[in-house]
Amino acid sequence: VDDANRVVIGVSDTGGGIPPEVQKRLFSPFFTTKPVGEGTGLGLVICQKILSEVGGQLTFTSEVGKGSEFLVILPVSETTVLPPPPRVVAPPPVARRGRILVVDDEPALTATLTRLLSRQHDVKAVNSAHDALRLFQSGARYDVVLCDLMMPQVTGADLHAEVSRTDPAQARRFVFLTGGAFTQGARAVLENLPNPKVDKPFDIAELGALVNALVERAASGDPGPGDRSRPG
Repeated sequence: VDDANRVVIGVSDTGGGIPPEVQKRLFSPFFTTKPVGEGTGLGLVICQKILSEVGGQLTFTSEVGKGSEFLVILPVSETTVLPPPPRVVAPPPVARRGRILVVDDEPALTATLTRLLSRQHDVKAVNSAHDALRLFQSGARYDVVLCDLMMPQVTGADLHAEVSRTDPAQARRFVFLTGGAFTQGARAVLENLPNPKVDKPFDIAELGALVNALVERAASGDPGPGDRSRPG
């Protein structure tokens, strides 16, 4: 317990430390330095949120070449009687549960998006454009398709082009997830298509709001955000 009557738990190491440019993004959602498929970039974000909700903090100090120290800081309880849990207010329901397809070659990311979006929608996730194309060829259709732009073998741009050829209405439901690494062809796709683009790492709440809005538009018969005939 420190002078401010707080419980402080420290964990330190003598490793390589955290570079300054990484420190700035350490608590950003979906930011990770792990190899593709081995991390969601949500661990520290979730820990920080949990501690904040109980009046605590998660802080760190780090020096390259010397190591890092993380501190969990919690207020000391003034009573042994636990207060009643706060009333949980459920988010307002959308008009209907939408059908969402997530296409990304990072299994950890598709699993995270599935877990988050499944609270309000029916979500299907695949880890390659080939698998997504098989779904479309089987007749499956979706209100929103969250598609990674850069994937190995067949890119999100390639998938969109094929779906545009066979089902233009479905192609207009695509939302591209971009990580910033573009080929010349991928950059041309982003510049020439009206479909929404969401940069990684993205804000979870903002992505959820976008999906909800697009589901509402699909329910109303709107042709989709990728329709060039729509004004504006």
